[in-house]
Amino acid sequence: DDIGQTLYRIHYGIEDLRSRVDADNPVAAELAHIGELVNEVDGSLRAELRSLQYGTGEELALGSALDELAEVTEMETNLSVSVHVETDCELSPPTRIALYRAAREAMTNVRKHSLATRVEVRVQRQGDQVRLQVLDDGVGIIDDEGLGLTTTRERLEAIGGGLKVKPDRRGGTRFSAWVPASECEVET
Repeated sequence: DDIGQTLYRIHYGIEDLRSRVDADNPVAAELAHIGELVNEVDGSLRAELRSLQYGTGEELALGSALDELAEVTEMETNLSVSVHVETDCELSPPTRIALYRAAREAMTNVRKHSLATRVEVRVQRQGDQVRLQVLDDGVGIIDDEGLGLTTTRERLEAIGGGLKVKPDRRGGTRFSAWVPASECEVET
């Protein structure tokens, strides 16, 4: 609460300063940018605190963890999130965690950049892979890949998987992550 209150004071101080500067003044644009950064820090802090309070979902079955991620996202945003897990196996813990973290990174990017209203999360076994698809109806992708996507790709590649992020043919973005199906343990 103390940190959150301080961030709100900073945010409202910035807004007060912006109201005192002409809109076409370069200082106004810089103040707006700093205000956005404060909002990002506030959002990241709240997400980390939620993880500490409710857990990260990593200890759950993948479908349950994705349902929880969707529920939290819908509570905190105006996004409508649907989850479809269509597989007959449960991944080993390290592989499940890597795929869950990939989904979390995709959802973070949707929230920050896409201006989407709907997100579909789908998990399917396709041949020798288990695939995670996150599709949104937003504005599409930017060319620059940030640290989150780079780290996610490296984590997946380290276990024999991979990651592709590209524009979806219907608009928005298609985030595709996969892991080897050999990591599946058949549910009984």
